[in-house]
Amino acid sequence: MYVSNTPSLLDYIGDPEKAKNTLSELASRPKGTEMASDIRSLTALQSDEGIEQTIEKIAAGDTSVSLNRVGNLLEHIKAKVFTDLQDVAGRLDISGEISFSRENGNWTVSQEGQTESSAAIDRLQQYLDKASDLNNKLSQINQLSEMVELGQAREYASTLKSQGAEDSQIVTYLTDTRARIFAEDKLMLSQQDVVAKSEGVSTRFYNAISGE
Repeated sequence: MYVSNTPSLLDYIGDPEKAKNTLSELASRPKGTEMASDIRSLTALQSDEGIEQTIEKIAAGDTSVSLNRVGNLLEHIKAKVFTDLQDVAGRLDISGEISFSRENGNWTVSQEGQTESSAAIDRLQQYLDKASDLNNKLSQINQLSEMVELGQAREYASTLKSQGAEDSQIVTYLTDTRARIFAEDKLMLSQQDVVAKSEGVSTRFYNAISGE
């Protein structure tokens, strides 16, 4: 799991003064403000190298990349991976949701509730082990989802501040959300989509704390 060493709005745990400064900055940000510049177009990303360079920029804290564009890039990669995995799963006659978990840098395939070895799942694992491009894209989905959720949590924190929430409540929201986002590296493939475990965390925690 990648965690940037670059200081961020969420990187304040254990430092009350930094937390106070963070909340002040959050309160002063206009909601929905776009960054000064953006990634020109998803169509310009013709190679994994271009995608990796973009991810590296985002991970390094490059503020020229908007949250909206990160989300678009995530959906762009998810669509490619979904098509590939659905095709392979269909040829192997695998039905139901398929789980992909990263352990020691490698992605492992399984099915929820599966208690015995499955020849089809074993063959899918063999396919994944040989498909380095697909492995890279699974990691890209996982990392980009984490980045989107962290950015969304920042925006929700700003909303909470504008609604008059207590600073301690906002700090709790940010720390709990961040912990859950990075809790595990896992993706789920269904008949509709491929989704990272971290996807939607910031919204669920926001709804819980705001009562929506």
